[in-house]
Amino acid sequence: MGRAGRLRWINGRRDGARCWDVYEALSGQPLSRLLEQPQSWSVVRYWLLDVAQELAAATKDGTLPPTLLLSRVWITAEGRVKLLDFPAPGTEPARDNAESTRPDQSPLGPASFLLQIATAALHDAPDMKPLPVEARALLNGLPAVEELNAVGEELKRLVKRTPAVTRARRAAMLCTTAGIPFLLAAFATAGMCLMNQWSEGHPEIPELRYCLLYLDWNVKGQNVHRQNADKRPSPEVEREALEIYIAGKFRPIITDRKRWNSFMGLTIPQPQRKLAERIVAERPAPSDEQFREALATLEPVLKEIAEFRNATQEMPPAAIGGIQFVAIWLIFVALAGLIAVGAFRRGLIMLMFGVDCVTCKGALASRPRMLWRTIVFNAPVLLAPLVLALVFPLMRALTPSLLAMAGALVVIAVWSALLPVRGLTDRLSGTYLVPR
Repeated sequence: MGRAGRLRWINGRRDGARCWDVYEALSGQPLSRLLEQPQSWSVVRYWLLDVAQELAAATKDGTLPPTLLLSRVWITAEGRVKLLDFPAPGTEPARDNAESTRPDQSPLGPASFLLQIATAALHDAPDMKPLPVEARALLNGLPAVEELNAVGEELKRLVKRTPAVTRARRAAMLCTTAGIPFLLAAFATAGMCLMNQWSEGHPEIPELRYCLLYLDWNVKGQNVHRQNADKRPSPEVEREALEIYIAGKFRPIITDRKRWNSFMGLTIPQPQRKLAERIVAERPAPSDEQFREALATLEPVLKEIAEFRNATQEMPPAAIGGIQFVAIWLIFVALAGLIAVGAFRRGLIMLMFGVDCVTCKGALASRPRMLWRTIVFNAPVLLAPLVLALVFPLMRALTPSLLAMAGALVVIAVWSALLPVRGLTDRLSGTYLVPR
């Protein structure tokens, strides 16, 4: 027998006085000895490939061993399989009858022997639960297999693929997930910082923008919060005074097409631009007395607007970037992730990197479980600022909230990269990451 999957016979003699055979000397140990410890899929897949190829070749040329036993499988020092025609040295021959699977008596054929090896090797192994999806499908389908050549071809394909989610792949997934919001937030922050610098040369435009936003939000009731509301005029009086103030102070800007359509002018949102144009069109230029009365009425309003404007313009770039990061994460990661799970049962990053989630029983994680996993994954980014904002005022909570969010992300990312199969998110969700 000259095949790699069988022990090579060298010589032998049988006569009335002597009966002996000489086989090639092998390094390694019996499979049954290795089965004393659970084996990983990264090792077992090569065993199954060797056995499948040998059984297919033996079936074709009629040299299939009459008895297929775990005690007659030898694992070489190189990790390859040799089928023996006799019990391996060091095994218990008495177990042969209990372990045997005779091809001529079993309707499953030699494929049942492959399943026997896989079950014995992977049973209770740490890496049995995160078995690749395609590998588990192959093993589950072995009882119905009649043609081992197809199994061998599938195993050839599987041994070329990554047997488990590696640290490098997990780190790449995390970097891609956080990298998109980070880059978008960096560009947005740079734009806002440039806009603040340009605003110093056109101080009227930012003031007009905040006045229009206040008119839209506070006075129209879209934002019911009004400081010292019991000591201030009614929203209707404030609205009238604010429109007079805008018509008197900012009319030259609004009616000057060049300034109004400049870059700084276009930083005012379109709804507020239409509101300003309507105010100027409907209201004539106020008299000095009307303007002074409006100014006196708006004193607390203008003070509130100035405080908010100064707070936002004096905000450090890191704080601006953090706010942008959370907002972009909410849309492009959290919301997009929930939509993707609803449509495809797993997120877009998982689809991109060929990764899936399974439960402790090896079954694919259900859609509700994957939705819960998405919520758990996004919780640190969304909850850290919210929780601290409930404890401190907004501006005081900004820096500790961003630091807490960054710290949580770093801890979770490091944990997930070091334990790629089951990081913190997967432990809380009851899932395991596996290759497809």
